Amino acid sequence: MSSHSTNGFSHITQEDHVPPTARLNSKKEIFFLPGLLGYGTQQSAPFHSLMANTGHTLYPISYVENGWKAGAVALEVALLVRDSIVRGKEPILLGVSLGGLIAATAVEILAEAERAQLTVIAVDSPYGAETLKAVPGAMYGTFRKGIPSVLNGPIGNTVLKMMRQPPKEQFIEIPTGKNREAHIKSVITDAMEGLDGHSWSTWSGQMKWMSALEQPSLVALRGVKRFVYLECKPLDENDPGTPNNNVVVQPLAKERWQRVLSPQRSNIAYHTVHTDHCGFLEAQVTWERAMRIALVGA
Repeated sequence: MSSHSTNGFSHITQEDHVPPTARLNSKKEIFFLPGLLGYGTQQSAPFHSLMANTGHTLYPISYVENGWKAGAVALEVALLVRDSIVRGKEPILLGVSLGGLIAATAVEILAEAERAQLTVIAVDSPYGAETLKAVPGAMYGTFRKGIPSVLNGPIGNTVLKMMRQPPKEQFIEIPTGKNREAHIKSVITDAMEGLDGHSWSTWSGQMKWMSALEQPSLVALRGVKRFVYLECKPLDENDPGTPNNNVVVQPLAKERWQRVLSPQRSNIAYHTVHTDHCGFLEAQVTWERAMRIALVGA
């Protein structure tokens, strides 16, 4: 299906990836908020069959590439949640990395009664510049000042395309019954296509926004129906032979979320997934299992 602009919205688009027969009986609506340089459709692809089997309606969201206006994006996401509640559905915000921070920002916009009907799942989301491995030291100050914006346009877009990195073959899981070579080729192709076509202005704007959120307000999340944080952490950080999280500093990011959301509540859960940062395509079996756990009780 081709993506379409959500009615009246100018900062996000969405798709519907559940067959009409399942959608008619579906009570739960999952709004998938992608991470940095992510398209909702491609990034959520490993979960399409899972959502169809559970009967949940999955709405992959993509951010319109016209710069980055986090507040406007969060507002439109909040309006989607509000509409879902009005229609008698049970909304779930599934935010991947950057998407987790958008989800938290959207929750702040909602009324207390609306928050109480919403489930939020944050996948390996950062919490401040110190939890972002991609923004160390001097780079942090550079993004805060907006200096990378001088590359907005064709030059920056070309540089961004050159920065793409394919998944490491040794960390790609081979599902039962799949041909190894064909599956690896497919995963790498899909991953690179998902990183293509993005603008430097959107990427630098997203990086600047995340870097500036030294103390993002997560307190509103205490009022949601259920909150789940999925941390991406290798089995052994000192073993180069296992997948490593080269994007978010863990467990520091998770601990910061815990600190704001404490004391521990029965509606808040934390789980660790042993893959690289949001490696949905590379570790499809592992992530389908993790997502089943996260959705329990949602």
